[in-house]
Amino acid sequence: NDSASLPEPEDDRYRQRNTTLTTVLLWSPKPFLSASIAEDLVISTLSANIPGCLYPTRETSYTAWSVKYSSRRLNAVASLFGTVVREQTRKGSPAPGREHLSPSVGTSFSILPELRARASFKESYRLPTFNDIYYPRMGNKELDPEKAVQFNIGLVYDRLFGSRPGAWSVTASIDAYHNRVRDKIAAIPSMFIWSMRNLGRVNMWGCDVAFSASGRLAGWLRLRMDASWSYQRAVDVTDKDSKYYKHQIAYTPRHSGYFSTVFETRWFNLAYSVQAVGTRYSLSQNTMAYRIEPYADHGLSLNRTFTFGQRHGWRLSASAEALNLAGKNYEVMKYYPMPGRNWRITLKISY
Repeated sequence: NDSASLPEPEDDRYRQRNTTLTTVLLWSPKPFLSASIAEDLVISTLSANIPGCLYPTRETSYTAWSVKYSSRRLNAVASLFGTVVREQTRKGSPAPGREHLSPSVGTSFSILPELRARASFKESYRLPTFNDIYYPRMGNKELDPEKAVQFNIGLVYDRLFGSRPGAWSVTASIDAYHNRVRDKIAAIPSMFIWSMRNLGRVNMWGCDVAFSASGRLAGWLRLRMDASWSYQRAVDVTDKDSKYYKHQIAYTPRHSGYFSTVFETRWFNLAYSVQAVGTRYSLSQNTMAYRIEPYADHGLSLNRTFTFGQRHGWRLSASAEALNLAGKNYEVMKYYPMPGRNWRITLKISY
């Protein structure tokens, strides 16, 4: 019996539980001024059926203090976000505890009734997840939290053309940003096993452009369009003597974009979309050996929602989708080709 010599298949099962308690207090001494404090207490546990599981428990406190000023032309918000985390395990050593304060400031100003300028500064702090730390073969208990300083400036245009019900709504925005990241958490894949590590220092410069429009083409037909394009230069600046100094970090394209158009009728909605991603590299060294080809994924969908009952009835949402219409087996990750042309039918019932 040949099957008797085959090894037992792996059956690794993990269960994570999260319990959250949230409290928010708001004080508004003036119509244009408000202050708030929010507190989240989270207890997370992880268990598994494998011998190497450490059974960690994480207790995390997230506290946010905010002050907001709002007038007809100016909105401004200042916040301070505090993170405190403690971990313990049934066996082995847990990841160390952490404390951090992250300030942020954001403002938007109305230049014209339909045009606003916005700017922000933010310091962010991201803890490694249980997956990043405790999963066997890929987890790394020595991971440091990811810390980033983010600057953003942009313009938003929002206008209504015509009179209802046939009016067209148009929104366009452009944002430029610069981020300086320390200890960026990244997943580095090999053939079958991923590993988590910190990337020292990463500098990012980017620009996001977005456009959306919607309106009525005829009495029974509406059109909605959305488009976006992003440019991101994210380079590793940890070590000037390394072979990948100022190279684009792994799996981060310089260019990416999205476009969708939806025809809405009283009977059904028909949508077409395309998502495009530029050249990426599977490792930090940007050479032809690690180059991943760009791709564009086209999709077509047909959907409709049925309502049963007069006031609080049931709703049935049905959709049929044709995905990757070009049938190209592109790679999102090296050695992991996506499926070719495929179809999907989805039914959703809500009450």
